[in-house]
Amino acid sequence: MTEKRSGIVFRIILAVLAVLYFAALFKLLFVKNGIRTDTDVLVFKPFRVLSEYRSGTRSLRSVLINYLGNTCLFLPLGLILPAVFNKLNFWKTVIVGLVIIAASETAQYITKSGYADIDDLLINTLGFVLGALIYFFVLGGRKKTTLSYLLTLVVVIAVSGLSYMFVVIAKPEILPQSMLVQNGKIAGNSIEDYSVKTQIYKMSHGDVFVDKEIAEDKDGNKIEEPPKTYRFADTAVFVIAEDVNGEMKYSVTGIEEMISEVENAEPVFVKLWLDGDGRCSMVMLEKEY
Repeated sequence: MTEKRSGIVFRIILAVLAVLYFAALFKLLFVKNGIRTDTDVLVFKPFRVLSEYRSGTRSLRSVLINYLGNTCLFLPLGLILPAVFNKLNFWKTVIVGLVIIAASETAQYITKSGYADIDDLLINTLGFVLGALIYFFVLGGRKKTTLSYLLTLVVVIAVSGLSYMFVVIAKPEILPQSMLVQNGKIAGNSIEDYSVKTQIYKMSHGDVFVDKEIAEDKDGNKIEEPPKTYRFADTAVFVIAEDVNGEMKYSVTGIEEMISEVENAEPVFVKLWLDGDGRCSMVMLEKEY
């Protein structure tokens, strides 16, 4: 096989990987198992994660997942773009990458599928630029040879596997199927109309006691409610949600373990989550480790 023909073959393979990469990226950033997070939040504090670690409100594990995960997540993009599009030099690649990353952060805010965070923008950009530097100055990407394409393919696969270790797209199969509100309907209306976040102060087998609730209706109006008790079915499996960089990671645990988590944790929040049809399909506890 000639140099030119082999280069075309590798570019086709990389183009297929690019499609798979963008599909996985879209799934990770915008499609969270049909769950609407309603997290239309803008965070402009640089190095927020490090500040939280220094203040003791975030663990070292969470910091590593945040920074290494986001770096690895966008590193393949810096390799794939110039490999697939021959006319992109280093600086053109950087500009295109910055536009893609900025657009993804903006889209997360607009669609309420995640946080728009300056930390994300900085770390994602770092990962992308690192990928571009590796492609052009380590793998010999400027020469566009068969060897450079082959090395790029190997690195893309390796880094993608590494990023998957840090950024797990969770698919919980067992979730609470239903819940009953003992003290009446939330904010005097149907539960499906609201996305509620409230603090837990006690938990027992089947009961969750919560402090004053802050409910928000479809028009964005906030309504405060007095403390309530939620009762779950005895067979319900509770889910701990860990917020890492605006993304939700799920782990399934039993009632006994969940009670222990609540008793030993700092303030824990419960969220009533709306599915794609606007129904409250599950209740999850959210905390950081």
